[in-house]
Amino acid sequence: MKKAISFLLALTLGCSLALPASAESTPGPKVETGIIQANGIPAILWFLSQGDQVEVTEQLDEKNVLVETEHGTGKIETQLLRFPGEPEYEPWIGYARPGAALYESYELCGKPFKQLQTNAKIRVLDELEDCYVLSLKLEDSETGENSGEEKPPVYFAEKNQIGRKPVQPGPGGGGGDSSDYQDGGDITLAHYSLQFLSNVVFEDEEKTGPAEVRVDGAKLILLYFQKGDTVQIVTEEGFAPEVEGYVIVLIGETYAYVPQSWVLREGEEPFESRNGYAGYGCELYDNYQLRGEKAKQLSVNTRLTVLWDDGFVSLVRLNNQEGTMGFVASSTVRPTPVPPSTGGDTETDSGSAVWTPPAL
Repeated sequence: MKKAISFLLALTLGCSLALPASAESTPGPKVETGIIQANGIPAILWFLSQGDQVEVTEQLDEKNVLVETEHGTGKIETQLLRFPGEPEYEPWIGYARPGAALYESYELCGKPFKQLQTNAKIRVLDELEDCYVLSLKLEDSETGENSGEEKPPVYFAEKNQIGRKPVQPGPGGGGGDSSDYQDGGDITLAHYSLQFLSNVVFEDEEKTGPAEVRVDGAKLILLYFQKGDTVQIVTEEGFAPEVEGYVIVLIGETYAYVPQSWVLREGEEPFESRNGYAGYGCELYDNYQLRGEKAKQLSVNTRLTVLWDDGFVSLVRLNNQEGTMGFVASSTVRPTPVPPSTGGDTETDSGSAVWTPPAL
């Protein structure tokens, strides 16, 4: 059924309902000014937990819905929800492929929590569009409030890094692909904008009504900031729960969380932009998490300017006529051009010369 969705209306709803914590009308918390350093940086109302109940009120686009929760109204990825009537996922034992890494977030960004050895066994608990939900605890166990036991930690990994059978040695003794190699499934393209999408038309049946959150840490998002936006950072304790890696900001009378590595705080030295060159495997994305489909594969030695660097991801502007901006992995940016090949191993040559900038 075709339906035009007003993202601006949804934003108004999100701002009007109760959120994780409400600011005291008098007196307010102490704040300082911060400046957002890139487009598409989210203001997160809360990090929902597996099993939380939400009410889906509208489908915003192909990947996101508007939901009402006890923490307020916001936007969430549809893949993070399970609707009534959908079958429960049947867990299975998987095997790590070479280079498999575990992440603590379904967004698979930043530094991996753990690197797995090839053929390490791991329990697959659920499947999202571009990753598996995993546990290092292989056996079934009744855990949670009823048993009095702590819930075992849950991690995430790319689908193509986990197989249903062990990797078999190749002819040369190396690890070859198993016959049931699992591909990564459909690639998702994230959309980032400060305002809700307007006039989005759907052909498919919309999913609304009650739903259950499938994973811990599911982000309930109010809006997205743009580069140069100013925010009021709460510097006083006790007004909202602290979350590691995030600053608490005040939007009207609502508290939200913003990734601290993408905010220049009051009194900090502005980032000094620098010239650089694309190294091997330098891929340009439209979001700071490097999620979804890449916008462009950069040719080696493409000239660019680094505008911000959080230690893992850099915001860059290409030195082309359009001044294209985007995000790349910091490890693929070099301060000098890649030298002409001398006939050595390409990966070795590139790896030894990759520039790793100092942490901010």
